[in-house]
Amino acid sequence: MSPLIKKMPLAVLNNTAQIIPLGSGQEAIVDPDDFPRLINHYWRAVQSSCHVYASRRIMRNGKFTYIRMHREITQCPPGMVVHHKNGNTLDNQKCNLEIMTVAENNQQKKTSRKIGDTHNTLPKEISIEPSKKQPL
Repeated sequence: MSPLIKKMPLAVLNNTAQIIPLGSGQEAIVDPDDFPRLINHYWRAVQSSCHVYASRRIMRNGKFTYIRMHREITQCPPGMVVHHKNGNTLDNQKCNLEIMTVAENNQQKKTSRKIGDTHNTLPKEISIEPSKKQPL
């Protein structure tokens, strides 16, 4: 495990989720059961065309590529996409992730734009409570 990761502070959200730092002040929200497996990698915030995703670099067929955290958590098959139900692409709790077709995801995007959701922000009812440094 990277010494950099060991020194980073962690936080708990209402005792139901944990935070993984992504650098640049960004953080991903994950379920406690996914946290031990995910924290062993260096995750970063990567901007796509219109969203920020938690991603890590991997070597595949001799070339570096990125794998997104939400796809790793859901084990999303090729040809399918992972929809973030609350619109926050850094909220990777299983209850917020749904595997669907591209067409279904596009329909969800149209619906959420009409409602006026906000992306990559925590809902107002969730507050981050600092916790003691957790052993790794």
